[in-house]
Amino acid sequence: MYRDLKQAILGAQVKPGEILSIRVIAEDFNTSTMPVREAAARLISEGALEAIPNRGLRVPTLTKSRAKEIFDIRVILESYACEIAAAHVTKTELDVLKRLERQMEQAFAENNVKRGLRLNMEFHFHIYKAARCLTILPLIESLWLQYAPTLYNLMDAVGDTGTQAQFVHNHHSAIIEALEQRSPHLARNAMLDDLNSTANIPAFWDKLGADNS
Repeated sequence: MYRDLKQAILGAQVKPGEILSIRVIAEDFNTSTMPVREAAARLISEGALEAIPNRGLRVPTLTKSRAKEIFDIRVILESYACEIAAAHVTKTELDVLKRLERQMEQAFAENNVKRGLRLNMEFHFHIYKAARCLTILPLIESLWLQYAPTLYNLMDAVGDTGTQAQFVHNHHSAIIEALEQRSPHLARNAMLDDLNSTANIPAFWDKLGADNS
């Protein structure tokens, strides 16, 4: 149950501020509420969910400063993982990346944002796993657990479905090309360009929660 809920959050299948019913989750996964509560407790401790008294669970809405803090660390770790992956990625793994990119582009073009974001997660983590670095993967995963739901805000800020599809195509195709060239330098820069494109969309940050002062 923990794995299922975790993958749903990593894949941005829930939105910031969304209320989740423990009973409904149990019904969806054909299980009792006890394993859902146990899984939720772990995810609450990891910052992926919040407990709401008498209401169940809520997906946290990150403030601008918290999102920026997580984002800055993601940039460091994920660009490094992509750099390492350039030396280890196999042809089979590259073929999977190309397939995921095509499917992702189609999903966004068809306005299936939920599927597009799940494929985006699969695309990125396929790269990070290709790095063969056991230390860095759980660190990246822990940050994605807190950050992934905000990707809904990002795609809203990017624009319409055609713009979204072109956005992911431009950045992800560049990453694949760099990995195909086995160039750590180009791979690192391509991932940096992909991630930093978020920082260049003011509307994305405007959709995040306000900082308390």
